[in-house]
Amino acid sequence: MTLLDSIIEGIEAASRCSNREVPPAAVLWTAAKSEWLPLLDRLRERLPQLLVYGEYNADQRTGPAIRLKCAMDNTLPEIPLPANIAPVIYLPGVSRQDLRAGSQCPRPLQPLVELLYRGRVQNRKRGHGDF
Repeated sequence: MTLLDSIIEGIEAASRCSNREVPPAAVLWTAAKSEWLPLLDRLRERLPQLLVYGEYNADQRTGPAIRLKCAMDNTLPEIPLPANIAPVIYLPGVSRQDLRAGSQCPRPLQPLVELLYRGRVQNRKRGHGDF
């Protein structure tokens, strides 16, 4: 299994739920050191539900928090997402603590804070950053 396969497996595992659970609204993938940026092109090929926090670019499925929330709700026709699959929001340069900071959370990230409760945060495993 390659590192890329391991990342995708971890994301898919975070997206799964039992029949008795409400599916997550999104999987938040924090990466304070932005260590996964070099793999984004390859990840986009295999994860059509991948959105990336950053400057708006519909072709790359990147944008500020409010655009990502709109994409999640399928209100941006230029950023189509597959149905019945939780969007994955990669947050380069953002730590989980940044989102949990409440009123101290950076203003540009505040629209994503509620996803801590409606979604899932990708957990650290196996010593591979967040995987």
